[in-house]
Amino acid sequence: MTSDLSRHREAGDDQAARRLCALDSSTQTASIALLEGRRLLAELTVHASHSKSLLDDFHSLLERCGWPLTSISAFAVGIGPGSFTGVRIGMATLRALSWTLARPLLGRCSLEILAMAAAGRSGSVAAVMDARKGEVYLAAYDVSGVARGGGLSLPHQVVAPMVLSPEAALSRIAEIPRAAGEPLWLVGDGVLRYPEIFRPGEPTDLCIGGPAEAFPRAANLAWLAELALDSRDHAPPPLEVVPLYVRPSEAELGSQPAGRGCAPKEVV
Repeated sequence: MTSDLSRHREAGDDQAARRLCALDSSTQTASIALLEGRRLLAELTVHASHSKSLLDDFHSLLERCGWPLTSISAFAVGIGPGSFTGVRIGMATLRALSWTLARPLLGRCSLEILAMAAAGRSGSVAAVMDARKGEVYLAAYDVSGVARGGGLSLPHQVVAPMVLSPEAALSRIAEIPRAAGEPLWLVGDGVLRYPEIFRPGEPTDLCIGGPAEAFPRAANLAWLAELALDSRDHAPPPLEVVPLYVRPSEAELGSQPAGRGCAPKEVV
């Protein structure tokens, strides 16, 4: 049974009054944001062992903004890829809240959220996230039609999420079609983790994002969710919003027969 989005707007309120809570915990930096009528009211960033305090931080942010839990119109969650534990905790937290309150839950790829750091810039943006074990998660998007703060259109996927070595990622990035002189933006902690590989101008017109663009921000997730909510009448049930891991977990790898590796995987 799908969720009727219009049913969760408060009586007498128009679409601009929609209250949305967004959470991404796919990296070592978790982020929670509250959006009301496309206006960012609050955003909290928590580093390191955020999993232990995530729910407390969520309720604290609601209290500081004076939001009763029942006043939230919809939830949005980063579905990964990233930390298996972080993604699971974030998904479980918002699935439970969404199910309990009978509110819509929208999931967006954490690489897409990361790419939103370059919203409105000309050219494509490649999101490169540290996947550990000498690998990175990669996806690329055209975000030129997305206004910072939400509006216009959703990002257009140019390269589907995949996991591969930093060197292979750079080769894949170099293959992204561009007009002459058009910049290509790189954002994410994977870029900062391998500065000897991801360097400005190599390939030509490659622009490197800074530390402020290193992790998926919940504010950007909230604006993505707003755009998605505006483009549809229904959202899938909470249990149909599933993690995007891209590569197998440690448990899955441990169950494979000896000598069998896992080839780089692309998710469409």
